[in-house]
Amino acid sequence: MVKKYIQTFSKKIPIDVFFEKYYKEFPKESKKTFEVISKILEIKTLEDYKRINDYLWIHFNFHKIFIKYEELQKMKLPFDEDIIKFIAFLSGTTYFGAIGFTTIENWLNAKDLNHPHKKVEDENEGFSLMEAINYEYGQNAIRRRLLSTLKWLTSQGG
Repeated sequence: MVKKYIQTFSKKIPIDVFFEKYYKEFPKESKKTFEVISKILEIKTLEDYKRINDYLWIHFNFHKIFIKYEELQKMKLPFDEDIIKFIAFLSGTTYFGAIGFTTIENWLNAKDLNHPHKKVEDENEGFSLMEAINYEYGQNAIRRRLLSTLKWLTSQGG
């Protein structure tokens, strides 16, 4: 396997060192958001929806989320369950339309989740979700990366 590097502001460092330095701990800022999004699949009443919507301030279609969640389960993706639920959540929002529609496979392999059609000129520029999974602390890196999608769902957009 070829050693992969990540370009930081000042230098290139091995990706495994980068992940250990920046993603060793579960991102605290994402923990509550991931917990709330995971509860979307448990919605039974309008009150359940309102509680989640009041926290996220993002409108979502929980029927689409449920359908996408089942599709993602069948794909047997190598992500932790909360990550699968987060991706399903994005499918039930305007996110994929806002970033220019793409297939789930292209999006999972994009170096820039929010600009999946952007061509990367330097192989050391970022990492895709599918690349991150191959490294220790990759799941935490994915969680942090997924948080960047939420700004695309606000009134200001990405």
